[in-house]
Amino acid sequence: MAAVLALGSVAVAQDKNHSSNGGSSHSSGKSAPDRHSDRHGSYGSDHNAHSDGYKPGSIHYAGGSGHGSSLPAPGSHNSSGSAPAAVHISRAPNVFIHPGPGFVRPIHTGGLVDHGYRYGYYHYNRHFRDDHFFFGFYVFEPFGGPSCYCSPWYYYPCLPPYLAPGHVVIVDSFYSTGWVGRPYAYTPVPVNPNANKATDLDFAVQDIVAAFQDDDRRALGDLVPKDGKVNIFTEGNYSYSLGADEFYDLYKDGIENVHTQHYSIEKVETSEKGDVRVLARHDYTDPWDQEQTVYHTYYLVHEGQNYVIREFGTSYYDKGW
Repeated sequence: MAAVLALGSVAVAQDKNHSSNGGSSHSSGKSAPDRHSDRHGSYGSDHNAHSDGYKPGSIHYAGGSGHGSSLPAPGSHNSSGSAPAAVHISRAPNVFIHPGPGFVRPIHTGGLVDHGYRYGYYHYNRHFRDDHFFFGFYVFEPFGGPSCYCSPWYYYPCLPPYLAPGHVVIVDSFYSTGWVGRPYAYTPVPVNPNANKATDLDFAVQDIVAAFQDDDRRALGDLVPKDGKVNIFTEGNYSYSLGADEFYDLYKDGIENVHTQHYSIEKVETSEKGDVRVLARHDYTDPWDQEQTVYHTYYLVHEGQNYVIREFGTSYYDKGW
């Protein structure tokens, strides 16, 4: 694949006078068996309870603008202890970051965003460590290794920005190729006066909302396929594909480590063969109490008894499809 590099557009809310977390680009080190205890409904409370009393998905401020520390916790690229400037991320770099021969890597001068690229993450909880994430193969710096891929969570400063290249695959055919759809009048099931007449699709779309807004693990388990690949899109363009289990972990990180305010369905379309596309709007509060919005796109395929996610995308703008 050709080397591609592009600068993201970032609005900085105040001066960036704080140093970065440093650290190299590496995975969080979780082994695969440790990350799937809840994959089929056996999720236990111990999995998301940490020794510091933190529970993923909750807001925990330690107090003070510096959160009581000047350095990330050991084994962490979480910079919330050093209180960097609040950021507003409106564009992601091109998906594949590969410096290539002769490329002069920019010197990281500090901050969560530098030279248009993200470094580390700024979690709501300053005690949060890299190995608290469910997905075990994040990369935290753009130029710490030979290459990396942009995470669909790049727009979220509280989540890691990149993925390790060894855990993605590139495919040459997509479910959404040649899409021709027609509008579907989705009605949220709880307010449907004839809920007993709600379709499987109504329930599937409602599961998307419930998974993000209510951390509904039953909904999450139904939506994520048990095998195969899930294609990832960034700003409407194909990026790479993940195995079903790895997508489950990554998707769960987005659910449990973001302070969601509202998750709403903007548009639903169906095709003649019964596949579905969904555009959703994710409104959340970032660690600086700023209101932010990211758009999500889904391609659902009916497999077995459920509609499952076969394509997922994120964009700061309403790209639709």
